[in-house]
Amino acid sequence: MSSPYFVIMAGGRGERFWPESRLRRPKQLLPIVGGAPMLRQTLDRLADLAPRDHILILTNRLQEAAVRAMCPDLPPENIVGEPAARDTAAAVALALLLVSRRDPNAVFAMLPSDAAIHDTAGFHASVRAAVEAAERE
Repeated sequence: MSSPYFVIMAGGRGERFWPESRLRRPKQLLPIVGGAPMLRQTLDRLADLAPRDHILILTNRLQEAAVRAMCPDLPPENIVGEPAARDTAAAVALALLLVSRRDPNAVFAMLPSDAAIHDTAGFHASVRAAVEAAERE
């Protein structure tokens, strides 16, 4: 398995867990499940799957500073503050563009920043199998 890219979607309006979450502090920046914020858990879950320079985070401009503060171990250019919310399809298109500029043959996966995944070993096995299948195509 080559080193895939992972793009984490970390935008949103911060409405689902109101009053705790807000536009500038949505649920992925909160410790909803577990002791760490959900975005940090997502990033840590990828540690054994790809080097940090293969992990990108798409967020919005209002949350960009908070995401950067939470993820100082990522290269600064790997955190992208989108100027306008355009939902998932536009985020996937942007991810494709960003990853293909780095490696036109790369395999990448889009991940939500707010998933509660308790079986990390199972997650890793599933991701590795998916990457291997994508590389065969």
